[in-house]
Amino acid sequence: MGLRTIVVDSDERLRDPAFVKAWQSLHHGSPMQSPAWLTTWWNVYGKAKPRKLCVAVVQDEHDKIVAVAPWYIHNQPLTGATLRMLGDGEVCSDYATIAVIPERRRQATAALADWLHQSAGKTWQKIHFASIDLGDASINALAAHLRAFRFEPQRVPNVGCSLVSLPDSWETYLSEISKNHRKRCRRWWRDYFETQRAKVVCAHEPAEINEHWQTLVQLHCGRRRDKQGDTAFNHAEFYQFHRQFIDLSIPTNLASLQTLFVDDKPVATEYLLLDADTVYCYQSGAVTRRHRDGYGNLSVLAVIRSAIENGFRHVDFLRGEEAYKSHWNGKTQAAIDFVVRAKNIVGLVDGWFHQAIDQARDIKSQLVGS
Repeated sequence: MGLRTIVVDSDERLRDPAFVKAWQSLHHGSPMQSPAWLTTWWNVYGKAKPRKLCVAVVQDEHDKIVAVAPWYIHNQPLTGATLRMLGDGEVCSDYATIAVIPERRRQATAALADWLHQSAGKTWQKIHFASIDLGDASINALAAHLRAFRFEPQRVPNVGCSLVSLPDSWETYLSEISKNHRKRCRRWWRDYFETQRAKVVCAHEPAEINEHWQTLVQLHCGRRRDKQGDTAFNHAEFYQFHRQFIDLSIPTNLASLQTLFVDDKPVATEYLLLDADTVYCYQSGAVTRRHRDGYGNLSVLAVIRSAIENGFRHVDFLRGEEAYKSHWNGKTQAAIDFVVRAKNIVGLVDGWFHQAIDQARDIKSQLVGS
């Protein structure tokens, strides 16, 4: 095939402009799999000692990059080195995948599988890719090649994203949701937006970005406190990661911060990620005091209507099973955790351990049910 796999294992090589440019040329998916998102994640979260960079890069005979597998190693006391995707953990980077030239996917994933086979039990003891789209072509191709090496990839069900498919017009969209919700949407638009009681303001300049960001954090943390729960924004790494990414991505249209004002008061802020045809609702904050219509509802309505008017084809509510998503016609996309174990005693023990946990969980569910 003329393909070979090399490993990018240093911060300097990861940030090399030529490498980032080549990687960006392969990226055609979610902003959460863009080099900007993943390298920023590593800059913040890669400082933890158990983590080691392990980005596998497939090159052809002319040294052209045809695939980038954004991986790192997480060393654990019992299971040893686990190969994971950059961006996982509390950041919840959905649609994790391998960036690749589509026409060379089969050959590139074969080269990656060969490297994984050669390094099994040495570089890694276990592979755990969290929240992979069930139909992801690159991961499915990798799984097929790994089976040829007699590995046994597992697909553990996980919570998927909730995707809203958008028609060409707002009226057509309203016809696709329930009658009661359609009536509410029409009343909200008439009573708030047509009367100009409500307006949406987007951040563009650095001062505006900072102001909207602080509003988002305050509203989000206030909502979580009302629910007596912790918020990820209280975690230093989470806050630092997103603050850095926002500054990088808003000027390049990878992200947007927009705040909803009602009666000239900021009541909700949306942190959106953007690609060519999809608006991703990554995070939000809204005033939580009792309100007849709910400021969160007004904010989501504004996001969806604006997405339709600007020609987007989808609004993605991302991972989670919250009930409100179905009201807006969100359809759950199947997702899995992709798990592979090295064929040695460490892999066997880890497999037995997790099998015992699953059996105990099933027994508990049966007892609770009865």
